[in-house]
Amino acid sequence: MLKVYKYSLGFPGPWVYQQDVMLPEGAVVLSVDMQAHELMLWAVVDPRLTAHQRVFMIAGTNVDLNVSAEELGRFIGTVRHVGPDDRIYFWHVFELVDPAGLSMTFPLPGPQEEA
Repeated sequence: MLKVYKYSLGFPGPWVYQQDVMLPEGAVVLSVDMQAHELMLWAVVDPRLTAHQRVFMIAGTNVDLNVSAEELGRFIGTVRHVGPDDRIYFWHVFELVDPAGLSMTFPLPGPQEEA
């Protein structure tokens, strides 16, 4: 049974950060956007499947990403965010992969449930 679930990527900042998200096996990431000053990710998931850790990198514009092109992986999206100082920021979200081109996933024991 497939459903669309929402996952938090936290509040944007510092300029580059990594966020680990537990997603059921085979989850398909749809998009990212801001919701109530929090960066969110939406994915199509089967909540009955075992969750795995997937690694995302969030970076501001014009900052050093500190990863190789091979590790950068799949571009998920760019999000516009009005900060607390009323300035406009843009955050770019990537799913990181290992240098062999495989998605960085780390299975955890036992079934995981997502509300």
